[in-house]
Amino acid sequence: MWISKGVEVIVMDSVEKLEKLSGAKVFDLHRQNIDHITVPSTRGPEFGVLRRIDDVFDCWFASGSMPYAYIHYPFENVELFEKKIPGLFVAEGLDQTRGWFVSLLLEPS
Repeated sequence: MWISKGVEVIVMDSVEKLEKLSGAKVFDLHRQNIDHITVPSTRGPEFGVLRRIDDVFDCWFASGSMPYAYIHYPFENVELFEKKIPGLFVAEGLDQTRGWFVSLLLEPS
């Protein structure tokens, strides 16, 4: 989401849209590669630019706990957990599967 002082909000639903509105070429959607991209306000140049919002909650966080939570590990079933992890199959949409695996790789801060 790109926002200008809480007034104008644009949700980027594709790389093409971000490139078209910003005039920047996007090669990688990771935060460090797009945070600098701005979008001119549709209300005119006197209204400045829209910037990507800083705080985005990782909505995939809960999915990363699935292999642990479904058998109540580490509170019980330790042996079962150690025999079954890592999981061999995830039945989700492609976007959800990607998010699930990404959340497994993130380190808690």
